[in-house]
Amino acid sequence: MKEVPKNTGFTIIELMVVIAIIGLIAAVALGLFSRPKANSRDARREKDMKEVSTALGLYINQVGTYPICTLGSLVDAAACSGESLETILRAGGAVSATPHDPLDNGDCTGFSASSFRYCYESVAGTEYALYYHLETDTINNPSGSLVGNGWYAITP
Repeated sequence: MKEVPKNTGFTIIELMVVIAIIGLIAAVALGLFSRPKANSRDARREKDMKEVSTALGLYINQVGTYPICTLGSLVDAAACSGESLETILRAGGAVSATPHDPLDNGDCTGFSASSFRYCYESVAGTEYALYYHLETDTINNPSGSLVGNGWYAITP
């Protein structure tokens, strides 16, 4: 009769070392892929801002003034971004849809570093400012001028 060895399998220490190595490899891989994704989102933001600028140009040609919207309060800021701006531009016949920030979170008040949203402001309807937030500093010549905290503004 053969004797069965009692020490078969892995010890808990060996399993923990393997799991730690796999975790380290995964962390490095995720770090390598996060920067290109942010760069891609920033490039899309630049393209989107040019599209919205063009739509606003069409809007003023058809209506005569830019949509009036101020970023003075949280209520106004909600009316100056996202679907609200799209509704205004669609009603004016300028576009069928407007782009949204790839992350589309946060709000337009205070230009927080954690907010990613396209914001619009026009006090008198004769000029406007489009605000957008870049995640990285890899865009060499951004369309807008730096407002602060990673936010840029485009004016006509």
